[in-house]
Amino acid sequence: MKVVTRSLGFVRHAKFWAISCLITVGSMYALPELISSIADADGISDYLWLSLTTVIATAGTCLLPFAIWQKVQRDTFFQWLEENWNELEKGAMHPEGHLITLDTKFVRYDAVFSAILATVSLESRPYVIESKNAGLANAAYTLLSTIFGWWFIGPDGAVGTVKAIYHNALNKRVFTLRELEEPALAE
Repeated sequence: MKVVTRSLGFVRHAKFWAISCLITVGSMYALPELISSIADADGISDYLWLSLTTVIATAGTCLLPFAIWQKVQRDTFFQWLEENWNELEKGAMHPEGHLITLDTKFVRYDAVFSAILATVSLESRPYVIESKNAGLANAAYTLLSTIFGWWFIGPDGAVGTVKAIYHNALNKRVFTLRELEEPALAE
């Protein structure tokens, strides 16, 4: 069962990185043409459509760097967690200035980015729920989904966007480290 779960996880991650690369490269390729086409727009509807696709393409060029940055942030957090695991029962001071214990409440946020032919979901690193950074991440991920989540031809973008906004707005992805530890102990 573990092999199947790992394989599915690998496929999901590979798909995420492949789609993120395609969106970024496609956006970089399309952006110069879109910008030059705005000047030649024939009427307000063409101008608005070209402006919208230019904004999506501009954000799309930032998708891969943003995804890489978030992966580095997650990896750094989990590396700190692993290095300090034995002290977490009493509490360990995180570099951001939070005392972290096994019962500290964390939250993760979701964002959806769609670019007409492709859509991806991004997951934030865990944030201490009471921290200022959690509120900023919530606003950023929700805003990203609200603006860029809908633009996929097909239902995946809209469904994923609604789920992300709902989960972010209600802090649905709250957990403690003790809760993460319990399933590992059961195996």
